[in-house]
Amino acid sequence: MIAWIFWHTRHADAGESDYRTALRAFHDLILTTAPEGFLGVRVLRHEALPWLVSATEVYEDRYFVESSAALDALDEAALAAFSQDAHARIARLAATATAGLYRLRAGEPLPSPAHTFWMSKPRQDPYAPFIERLSRAGTVWSRKMVLGPAPEFCVERENDDEGLHSLAELHCYMDMARCLPARWTGRSTRGAFRKS
Repeated sequence: MIAWIFWHTRHADAGESDYRTALRAFHDLILTTAPEGFLGVRVLRHEALPWLVSATEVYEDRYFVESSAALDALDEAALAAFSQDAHARIARLAATATAGLYRLRAGEPLPSPAHTFWMSKPRQDPYAPFIERLSRAGTVWSRKMVLGPAPEFCVERENDDEGLHSLAELHCYMDMARCLPARWTGRSTRGAFRKS
């Protein structure tokens, strides 16, 4: 499974409620086209993320697809949405954006993870044992082809894991004030995994 992760922010002049309504309408449009290989989308709201500086909150849309081949179908569906009001509306309200491509390495995607740990692999550690170690902690995603501004690995969990704190460059969870750099904690608002 592949996740195309799209981080985006709303323009400061746009209301948060309007932005969320427009985002939902856009996702509904993608879901109705049901591109081949598309498995669903999940949205998380973060107060802040270090790789996308913004005066407003940051949204993380994860578009789940069966394989990298399905990315073309998802791209076509998104391009088709350009002619629809739903995409035009969210595009007018958005301020900044960036994206990354991640592959599922262990576990199953969580509909609404309570904790996400972002980290890079220590230089001296071989990949296989490092991924095995992470897989004992939760769902493991790894960045593909150096595509994206976020750290190389993401571990998602329903609860905290003190063992991951020493590895994590960023720890987001649902009941703190902000995501901050290096061994950081932050607050996110749970989203929903929406299947077609």
